[in-house]
Amino acid sequence: MRWVVLTILVATVACGARAQVGGAATALELLVRPDWAAGAEWDDGRAEVATYRAERPVDGEALAHTQHLVTQVEDFNKQYWTRADWPHGQKPLMAVLAHHQIATVPTATTPLQTMTSIFFERRDVGRAVKLLVGTMEWRGMTFKEFEFWREPPVFRYSSFRDGEGTGVVPLAGFDNNAFVEEELHLLVRTLRFGDGAEAWLRVTTPQATSRATVPEAVPARLVVERETESVTVPAGTWAAEALWRVTLETRDGRVLRWRVAVEPPQALIEFTASDGRRLELESLERRAWWQPGG
Repeated sequence: MRWVVLTILVATVACGARAQVGGAATALELLVRPDWAAGAEWDDGRAEVATYRAERPVDGEALAHTQHLVTQVEDFNKQYWTRADWPHGQKPLMAVLAHHQIATVPTATTPLQTMTSIFFERRDVGRAVKLLVGTMEWRGMTFKEFEFWREPPVFRYSSFRDGEGTGVVPLAGFDNNAFVEEELHLLVRTLRFGDGAEAWLRVTTPQATSRATVPEAVPARLVVERETESVTVPAGTWAAEALWRVTLETRDGRVLRWRVAVEPPQALIEFTASDGRRLELESLERRAWWQPGG
């Protein structure tokens, strides 16, 4: 299983080695709260549904749409690494935090539909065990699966595009400090926030696309800061002191920025990316999503 680790910059990192604290590799819990999803509020049988006014560039044009981020607790059957149906019986279970990113983008032809599903181990949300991406557009469908529970992790894909096709590739270089970019929408909410905290990591390009090239994680630097200006989104206005700003700069030139509420559940208020992507919170609620046995 891959362990997702953000390594706090507390010493010089050389030759690809992790930063050291007291002679040992920096622990995940120093930046990510592993028990972030352990609270009873996640056991009410409902999902957290965050709705965003969104923009995404498609063929050079910024297209407005609505995106939903849906987060809930469920049980995985480790025999199949899927949601466990009732009755559970003797099934080998793992409690996971399921996080879905769902969008339908109107285009000049037919809508572009994407769904990304990420499953983090509930007892330690720094561990992603599985990630799925499905994309449908007028030219065809693309499906990707990251099997992080394997060692090394495996990337499966099926693309309608010439030169890509269908395949299975081991991600031998996808180590403890590598991320799929879409994971960060949740993980930035789980940080042990502190003004000026920095981290080094490696991150892929966005995977919610119809391309299925083998992902490469590039070096990046993450910085946590107190926000200095108020932020207004459709859901309301947040004062500067009510927000954290998390900025990621990658070696390939991307700049990603999240604004996260200080108060629990550390809602994602706004996200912007240098390629034109944007999320602005419209509403946040807990809603019945699926029921046991459904």
